[in-house]
Amino acid sequence: MVPVFKVDARGDQDEVWITVTNHRALRRNSYESDVTVVVYRLQDAPNSPGRKHLYRGVFPRVPESLREEPKFQVVAQDIKSFRVRPWQGDDWSRDSWDTTNRNFRNKIPHMVKIEIEGFALDDEETKLRGQDDSNVPTLKVSTVVLLPTAVTFQELKNRAASVRWDKFGG
Repeated sequence: MVPVFKVDARGDQDEVWITVTNHRALRRNSYESDVTVVVYRLQDAPNSPGRKHLYRGVFPRVPESLREEPKFQVVAQDIKSFRVRPWQGDDWSRDSWDTTNRNFRNKIPHMVKIEIEGFALDDEETKLRGQDDSNVPTLKVSTVVLLPTAVTFQELKNRAASVRWDKFGG
């Protein structure tokens, strides 16, 4: 099975599809695998017009087609932006990445940078204060996640001979 790693870059609303190998079935003897696909995406909040929530969807087993939709659950509420930047060997990519595309076949980034910006006030509190989302303060978090299984895959671009630390922060 070819691992799935797909980042659909959509400005502030990236969508990520990844193969994971640590899935645990909720019920014994269920028709599920320890290998599955997980999806993260921003979607409109059902009761808060203009707000978005970060959702996580899990397939109980690897789907036959990536056009299928998993069942989603809310991971975080009142999110302004969600970005995933794959490492391409010498810098963070701002483009999409898709291992099902021939340009990226057999190439998984060795790490990804995840950036999330959320509203400091929930939708109700914003309305109580008479504010709109344009002047509500936000909180930004960023982390780098190493993908240990990716070391067996070739990087998209040749790695620089020396580490350029300025690339990791930007």
